[in-house]
Amino acid sequence: MSSVPYTFAGAIGNIPLNQLDVNFSNVKASADYVIQNTQANITSVGTLTGLSVVGNVNVVGRISTTGNVIAANLLTNGEISTVGTATVGNLLSSEVVSAVGNVFAGGMVTNVISATTVIADTSNIVGCVTVGGTVTANGLRSTTTVSATGNIDGGNILSAGIISSTGNVSTAANLNVTQNTIISGNLTVAGNALVSGTTTFVNQANLSVANSTITVANGVSTSALIDGAGILAGNPTVAYILYSNALAAWTTANNFSIGGNLLVTGTAFAVTPSNATSNTQLATTLFVNNKITEAVGNLGTISTQNANNVSITGGSISGITDLAVADGGTGASTFTANAVLLGNGSSSFQTVSPGTSGYALRSNGSIWTSQRLGLGMTGELWQDVTGARSAGVQYTNTNGYPIQVALTMNLTFVDHGLNCYVNGVLIQSPRSGGNFFNANGTASFIVPVGATYQVNTVASGSIALWAELS
Repeated sequence: MSSVPYTFAGAIGNIPLNQLDVNFSNVKASADYVIQNTQANITSVGTLTGLSVVGNVNVVGRISTTGNVIAANLLTNGEISTVGTATVGNLLSSEVVSAVGNVFAGGMVTNVISATTVIADTSNIVGCVTVGGTVTANGLRSTTTVSATGNIDGGNILSAGIISSTGNVSTAANLNVTQNTIISGNLTVAGNALVSGTTTFVNQANLSVANSTITVANGVSTSALIDGAGILAGNPTVAYILYSNALAAWTTANNFSIGGNLLVTGTAFAVTPSNATSNTQLATTLFVNNKITEAVGNLGTISTQNANNVSITGGSISGITDLAVADGGTGASTFTANAVLLGNGSSSFQTVSPGTSGYALRSNGSIWTSQRLGLGMTGELWQDVTGARSAGVQYTNTNGYPIQVALTMNLTFVDHGLNCYVNGVLIQSPRSGGNFFNANGTASFIVPVGATYQVNTVASGSIALWAELS
């Protein structure tokens, strides 16, 4: 097997292929180590200052180069530092990976510091990621901080610390951050954004959500567990909409302004205003009932009404047995059916019963009485009382109404006649003529109520017919 130049302790030479697995201690060289055998491995307990291999590099100590680091896999327990670009398949280091140029690796487990770009297929980074340029990885995981002055793009981005970027943060899968996230550009998450902290701050003037619903207290199935859930505005809070389990309702101490209609399909409840309230707030049924009760009570004395302008169009007055005459009443509780009211000064009204059919009021100058009219006006009829009456006998009208008496005498002798008396007063004195055809052969007169009446014959005259209208 041929050999190639190699260097020991600063000397320039070739490294034999059969000596690649030899451990080197504190090897330094100004040139890169170039290994063409893809199966070769370099194991060192010291420090390498320049390295370019096609195979694997397994270093126990620190790796430091002034040029580029090129290897299929680079493994070290110490620090990896390069002024140039680090390009490896898998980059594993328990210390800091520092590069002035770019860091390209299929997988990483370390702290990464790069002035420009970090690109990895799967970046499992135990420590921080601090990049002056762009971080691109199919998966980006950090136990502390991910910081970049450019963009951060990854399949899954997981950080136990802060994600800080002056550019955009874009992920095709999940974003999982346990501490604060500071992004000056846009945050694009194609998968789920998982924030395991206690508070998420969105420092934007407007928050736009494409979904039609926003769920708070996700996964909670009882109203008791969502007590206090809702929206708070301001810090400290100046406005809120929160759910109250005790009230089984959404609560707020702020006003609602509704430009359209307010539709309530259930029962609306509100605090009942005091009776003295007079404003534009909605009135509850209890408030309205109290006001009606108050108004009805006031109407009893009309204390709140204008005494000169009260219009009562119906209803009834209760609580007063007899409304006094001085108050516009009658002073009586009941009235006799069909009776007529009579004034009695300031005392209660009197009544006069109409009696039977045909009666009329009769005044004696001081009182009114109900009396039958008589004289045929109230159903009286003429009665032939010739057999019941006799001349010279005094009779009394006890009917309670005036009657009329009609007499016819026998015309047999000259100067026969009748003398008719009412209450002892001669009111008629008919006589027969010499030819027996004298028109004074009849008499008719009215007898007042209670008056006496009597008919006497003259010169042996006689009564042929006596009739009374009674």
